Amino acid sequence: MRIKMSVKYDNDSEFQWNENYDIDENENPEEYAKTLIQNFNDTLRPNELPRKLIYVEVLDKLEKFS
Repeated sequence: MRIKMSVKYDNDSEFQWNENYDIDENENPEEYAKTLIQNFNDTLRPNELPRKLIYVEVLDKLEKFS
């Protein structure tokens, strides 16, 4: 499935952006997004700002072709 995550910097209340990801059908979209943001924040490089998840939206289910 394709999901859209709305994300912003943890210290900025104005600027936010969207990121799209294709994930497995058996993944929980919100848990996937939370884990992705947490992993990013846990491995920040110098001058990177922590991010905060605003919301997750399922855009579409991806069809499986065999």
